Amino acid sequence: MKEILLAYASMSGNTEAIADLIEEELVKHGLHVKRAEVYDIDASDLVSAESIIFGAYTWGDGELPDDFLVSL
Repeated sequence: MKEILLAYASMSGNTEAIADLIEEELVKHGLHVKRAEVYDIDASDLVSAESIIFGAYTWGDGELPDDFLVSL
């Protein structure tokens, strides 16, 4: 069974808390979830996943954090 990759970046913990909620709901529906901070994933994680969910905080004028952009 392929998995859903749930990759996120969180500074204050809010995005991580939302990732918790998303993971709980997906698991309730019988789906297999691999959850990781975005800087901990690599290309093989992207290739092996059936679906990918990205979550990131924004700052300034809605800009993505540098660690999120560099990781991708």
